[in-house]
Amino acid sequence: MESNKGQETFGVGGLVNLHGKIEMVDDSLTLNEEFKKNVAIPYFKDIYKDLVQWSDQKSKGINKVSILTYSQLPGIIGERFCSVLDLSGDGYIDLKEFVHGFFKVYYSNLDTKIKLAFDMYDFDKDGYIKKEDVRLVLSHIPIEKTIIGNIQGEGRFTSEGGGKEVFLDRIQTQEEIHRLIEEVFGDRKRLSLEEFQQINEEVSSEMFLSIMILLQSSLPCSENFYRYKKNYEKFVNQGPKSSEGSSPKPTSSASMQNELTVKRQIASPKIMSKLSPIQTMFGRGGLQTSSVLQKYSGQAQNQNQDVQMSDPQAEEQVGEDRINSITISQFKSNKLSQIDKRQRMEEVEKMRKGGYDEPGSPARFDAIRLPNQMQSQIKSIGDTRVQLKSQCIMSPTNILAGNKKMDGFFHSDDKNSVQIEGEMIRKATETKLKKYWYCLLGKELYVYKNKHEDKHKGMHNLIGVFIKDEPEEHLDANTTLYPFKLIFPPNKVRTYYLLTLEDKDRWIKAIKKVIGYSSLNDFYEIKETLGKGKFGLVKSAVHKKTGKVVAVKIMSKKEMTVSDVELQRREIEILKMCQHPYIIRLLDIFENQDYIHIVMENLSGGDLFTYLEKRKFTIPESRAKIIAHQISTALYYLHSFGVAHRDLKPENILMVDNGENTDLKIVDFGLSKIIGPNETSLDPFGTLVRIISLYTFQSYVAPEVLLQKPYGKEVDLWSIGVIIYLLLSRVLPFDDEDDREIARQTIYDPPDFSFHPWDKVTKEGLLEKNRHKRPGLEEVLNHPWFGEFKDIHNFRNQADGESKFQAYCLTEPNSPKIKEEIEKYSYPQ
Repeated sequence: MESNKGQETFGVGGLVNLHGKIEMVDDSLTLNEEFKKNVAIPYFKDIYKDLVQWSDQKSKGINKVSILTYSQLPGIIGERFCSVLDLSGDGYIDLKEFVHGFFKVYYSNLDTKIKLAFDMYDFDKDGYIKKEDVRLVLSHIPIEKTIIGNIQGEGRFTSEGGGKEVFLDRIQTQEEIHRLIEEVFGDRKRLSLEEFQQINEEVSSEMFLSIMILLQSSLPCSENFYRYKKNYEKFVNQGPKSSEGSSPKPTSSASMQNELTVKRQIASPKIMSKLSPIQTMFGRGGLQTSSVLQKYSGQAQNQNQDVQMSDPQAEEQVGEDRINSITISQFKSNKLSQIDKRQRMEEVEKMRKGGYDEPGSPARFDAIRLPNQMQSQIKSIGDTRVQLKSQCIMSPTNILAGNKKMDGFFHSDDKNSVQIEGEMIRKATETKLKKYWYCLLGKELYVYKNKHEDKHKGMHNLIGVFIKDEPEEHLDANTTLYPFKLIFPPNKVRTYYLLTLEDKDRWIKAIKKVIGYSSLNDFYEIKETLGKGKFGLVKSAVHKKTGKVVAVKIMSKKEMTVSDVELQRREIEILKMCQHPYIIRLLDIFENQDYIHIVMENLSGGDLFTYLEKRKFTIPESRAKIIAHQISTALYYLHSFGVAHRDLKPENILMVDNGENTDLKIVDFGLSKIIGPNETSLDPFGTLVRIISLYTFQSYVAPEVLLQKPYGKEVDLWSIGVIIYLLLSRVLPFDDEDDREIARQTIYDPPDFSFHPWDKVTKEGLLEKNRHKRPGLEEVLNHPWFGEFKDIHNFRNQADGESKFQAYCLTEPNSPKIKEEIEKYSYPQ
């Protein structure tokens, strides 16, 4: 990528505009067919082979939960990525779909990558994207944070940079998204692929860059893919030495690459400063656009071609790893017979005589694993016939080396890159031990028969893996084994043994760094139980360092089904986006093989139902308005991000403290769902109704859910209507001791509006049986009943598109809660 003269600085995170253009090299690599065949396809097949073991139906492919877990993409971005991969629409990604999709992300030309980004926005797959499609997707892109402070990475959330977002960040981001949409759409209501490409090439490239950078920075395989690619190119250009002892000259390969290079331009991102992926790539570490942009390249064929690759189904079928198919049971030394101990001691002695490495292993890679075959090939480049060296790469790890920079939309951080290797022992039978050579590279663990073997036996990625230390096992007075366990999704346990405690500690330390190991008990002291949920308890806890009191939701994973895991993951993703004065705030996440711990702010006032019960369900109408107003603004925030709560009720609304006029916060997103523009839920209705019947009150459930019809975010509007009715009437609109009678009333009977205060309040609207006739939240918040909140009412009436999000998410203009939140969650540096 080349820079132009006359740079103009935008003043946004170090971003520099090169005459408004980014020049990209859309190159056709001279050896890309060999790279695809020998490295890329086998590598993606390795990943598929590993991930499909997580699936509930392996014959169909990788399930959605596994892709979401592996990809680590936020919110609706992960949902859209699954949809783009799942070409058949059956909810599973087979081998061909997986490899084809990952080629689009990593090894395709610019046109293909732009089409991939376009598909991420195209919810209804009609070949057009609309303003709301773009707004919703960009709303889920990670954002730059306002809080400047040293939030220590303790759990998974804070270690990944979470916890610094505040409501002000969300307001500013929505304003920027609105400006971008107005700029790129103009008077158009929708964009075709051709228009989308033209906009990103000529107007502004945020829509494209934010998706591609996020994909490659989130997917765990980016680090190794670009390492393999760079070192493959380096190895091919240098070439192995000939029989005369000299290396072939690299100039011919380099000249061919230059000959085939196609330069493309896209517009510089010039409108948004809050999208974190773009700012991270362009602005961190004082990097200038002219140098950083060299990483932006579309690697593949000429610009008129789509992804070209071998049919992965024609490749060798995915098979079981022989070692992984062995049942691993925990050593129980106190029950081992003396014969067993003697036999295993003999196995260990054989290993030592066979050259087991001395303590000090594992060590960092310091050399490239070379391929074991080479053959000459004649290839035509235009009118020129050139002799190339084609390597048979037996394993991706054959071409490892320590390059500091990656190509493409991924910025590597070699300081945190883990690369170690060494010998470990596996248990083949109760008495037979077998040694293997292991390479831990980034987030992937490769296993070889021995140190000198070229082709690896298997690969396991360590996303979602947990580590457990095990007690040492004494075979006799002089022989000790030092084991540890890795627990792979969904619950596959593999035990590894080492001959020295030093080696074991090195491996455990390296793996903990890769998986982001952290323990709740290291940072929090657990206290009394606050409540009980479907999968566990909510307990009070105290942060050991600061003394801050928090609430910890503890969920047991043992009884979770695949659907439960997806609901749990969705709850966490939604909580990550919730920075609003009237929504519970996520503080951190800890997870081990048995439990998920969600750390949240502690609210001491009890739930809304208890608040009303203490007052005999009689509160002034003015207080009812404040409560309804706060709930409605919080829901506007959630719906702006596509989130339907689906379980809104007084028990899921907590009061901040015990004061008479205390504020409230919406909690418990365990049944929530992210729904795209004009989408309805496709969840299995029977499951949802069963969950609602068991764990909530049907009095708050919308008729369309009970009728098992498609539903959208309007279900929350119905729930608000029921809550407002309760606040004003002191009774529920539909109530009975028999749940079936409640359901019948909800579906067929009109609510009773024959008494005070309904003579002064508009009766129609939120409790409309037909979901399409219910008012939207803007109409609700502009209702005359809220007219006494004059300042915010006037603000909403005057709000244009850019300020609308702020106007409808706040209960008063220039709310002091914005400043209070920043001060509350800012930490000293």
